Amino acid sequence: MIDPTLLEIVPPVKIYVKESPGKGLGVFARNPIMKGDVVEVAPVRVLSVKERDHLIKDVPPLADYDFYWSDRPEASGAIAFGYAELYNHSENPNVDLVRSEQNRTISFVAKQDIHIGEELCFDYGIELWFDAK
Repeated sequence: MIDPTLLEIVPPVKIYVKESPGKGLGVFARNPIMKGDVVEVAPVRVLSVKERDHLIKDVPPLADYDFYWSDRPEASGAIAFGYAELYNHSENPNVDLVRSEQNRTISFVAKQDIHIGEELCFDYGIELWFDAK
């Protein structure tokens, strides 16, 4: 059961989206962000195994945007909303991704101080399907 008191999701104010050279769209700091700050809390739509299989088979371009969600076989992935799908990968990330199965959210938390204009990235934690250089 989801605790409805924990579901208030506020749009992010410290970040914005723009073109990231060589990467497509990316998420950038509008204001200084301090280590430990929650940058964004994004709601997710959890996908069943059947739904994820359908996504991979029938809508391959969107399959690159699903998040690993759980070890539970009935919840194999999730599609996130907000800016969540636009954070790029880095092997030296400046944000961590924190999943809450209970609240069906993904939070992005600063691992270090982030300066205005700096791109926010996390480590995808999987074998990459693209050249990250």
